[in-house]
This record gives sequence, structure tokens and C-alpha cells, in this order.
Amino acid sequence: YVLTFLLMAFVVYSFIKQKVWLSNLASFFACSELGCLFALMFSPPTLYLIPLFFLLYDIFAVFFGPLKILIKELKRGIKVKKRKVKAKKGISLGIFIANVGGFSIGSGDLVFYSLFTSAAFLLGNISGLISMLLVLNAGILLNLVLLARYKKPLPGLPIPLALGLIVLLAL
Repeated sequence: YVLTFLLMAFVVYSFIKQKVWLSNLASFFACSELGCLFALMFSPPTLYLIPLFFLLYDIFAVFFGPLKILIKELKRGIKVKKRKVKAKKGISLGIFIANVGGFSIGSGDLVFYSLFTSAAFLLGNISGLISMLLVLNAGILLNLVLLARYKKPLPGLPIPLALGLIVLLAL
């Protein structure tokens, strides 16, 4: 309980101070903890269906749903700032988005990546964990290649989770 309390205090502090690196670190820790907890809670039928649902929802949310609207608002705020027009204070997403290099990754994506690696270790062994790490990284790398090629926001879950589900089903 002490570690969880310290993590939550760190999250609140990073949100108040608006420091990007603190917010990213808090997001990574919180998402890792949550993903491991979900891996312990879900049994195999649920372990396959929940990620499959969120894989499909992520596609919908980015291309047609709420994230599409949020992305438009964020882009509009950036364009306004480039023209040096005084704009409203921007939307701060705090620990819900981790900024890594030149792109942003949602905390939900981090939770599912952590869930899959933890589940692969629990269902298999160290070879299952290594297999899962390899396919998740390959899926993320493929996403980054597609991001560089098309220069449009893409959902972060479908490719890595589809590959990860194959590994989980094989375990």
C-alpha cells in the first residue's frame, strides 16, 4: 500500500507542476502497475476478449470517435500558436498521454502492453515473456513506420495487440 500511495502522490505532484518528464514517468509507472494487476485478475477467456474489444475500439476512437475530435482541437491550438494569436490555455492531458520523442502514446496503450507482457510471463515462462516482448516491439515499430509514412495519428493498439494475441493463444 505504501508504494501505491507514493505513486499516487507522485502522479498528483507531476500533474500540479506540469513537468512533462515527471508526467511521463508517473504515467509509465501507473500504467505498468495497472497492466500487471489486470494480468493477475483476468483468466484466459477474458484475457483474450477484453484486449480484442479495446483493439477494435481504439481504431474507432482514433478514426471516427472522441480521439479524432481531441486531435483536431489540439492541432487547432498548435496552428493558433504558430500564427502568434493569443489562444486559450491548451488542453493538458497530464498522465493520460506520454510524450516520447516526437510522438505521443496514450496511457491505455501502455496498460495493454504491460498487461500482455505480464500475462505472457504468467501463462508461459521466460520464453513466453521474451516472445511477447519481441512481437509487441515489432508491432510498435511497424506503427512508427506507418506514422512516419502517412504523418497522421494512428491507433497504437491494433498491430501490437493483434500480434500479442497470437502469442497469448500459442501459450
